[in-house]
Amino acid sequence: PTNGAPQGQPAYGWLAVRRFPAPLLSPTNGAPQGWGACHCDGAFGAMGAHGHGRGRVRTRSSSLDEDEPARRTLTKLESASLTPEDEPNPDSLTAAIGESVKLQACRFQELYRRDPDLVYNTFAVAGFGLAVFTTFLTIDASISRGWSPAEVLMRMPLDNWKGYESSLYENPVATKTAINVVIYLIGDWMAQVQWGKKPLLEFDLMRTVRNGAIGGMFGPLVAAYYDFSDWILPPELVINRFLKILMDQTAYIATKSAIYVTLVGVLAGRPVGECVEEVKARLWGILTAAWRFWPLVHCVTYGLIPAQHRILWVNCVDLVWSSILSGMASGGEE
Repeated sequence: PTNGAPQGQPAYGWLAVRRFPAPLLSPTNGAPQGWGACHCDGAFGAMGAHGHGRGRVRTRSSSLDEDEPARRTLTKLESASLTPEDEPNPDSLTAAIGESVKLQACRFQELYRRDPDLVYNTFAVAGFGLAVFTTFLTIDASISRGWSPAEVLMRMPLDNWKGYESSLYENPVATKTAINVVIYLIGDWMAQVQWGKKPLLEFDLMRTVRNGAIGGMFGPLVAAYYDFSDWILPPELVINRFLKILMDQTAYIATKSAIYVTLVGVLAGRPVGECVEEVKARLWGILTAAWRFWPLVHCVTYGLIPAQHRILWVNCVDLVWSSILSGMASGGEE
């Protein structure tokens, strides 16, 4: 299919062609002015770089004679079916697929030459997504032999939750820290792409990695803080819930935000003195944003969420807050 490129627009896609007489999968390569491919009686060929070809061209609005040069703009190309004797054999198809792979490799090399950051970002996002997806899907790999696909899918959510609770019980700090890293990575990525308003692969990968490292540093500290908070202000007492929110939104948020902004600058290679000035310039704005965001969240945190799951709840909400914080700490308007 040439994807029906409109008049005056590039035609992208793949065209099955037969040539000498080996079959070939040939790209249309975005031929200009809506050109895509030509259909001849004895052979099939792709348009050249300048959109010229010879043969009978079948379109929605016109049909050119067999020997007339195909030089006029086409509105939409229709499929040209092969007759049974023209159908490619499996060996030829294998060769065609090999040619296609080589072409894609050449395109990838050209993309890397023009924009290596985009290639790195693609691998990073794909690798991260594959790791998360694989972890979720293989939770029952050791016991699911003989299960039907429906049984695997039905058990997957519950068993992943049980796996999380088991990990939380056996390694609470490591589990909470790992979740914190993931949240900070995704939060910074979302801040840079403005939650999908910008292309998802156009972001500063090293900034995202630095943000994940800060999440790893904060993980044990945040876990210790919530344990300490529950110890001095047991949330079973209603008055303590308000006191905990007050402590969260004063000493805790101010200290954490100041450390965060400092680490963002230091890890980016800026002088410590410059980072301190950055804290002074940005801390008040971060605090006022936090006071509009967190109090209502923490009413749920201390009123409804069990103690062992508060870090998970806060981290889920923190996905949004970390995006806000990352944007403000980096000087953007995200």
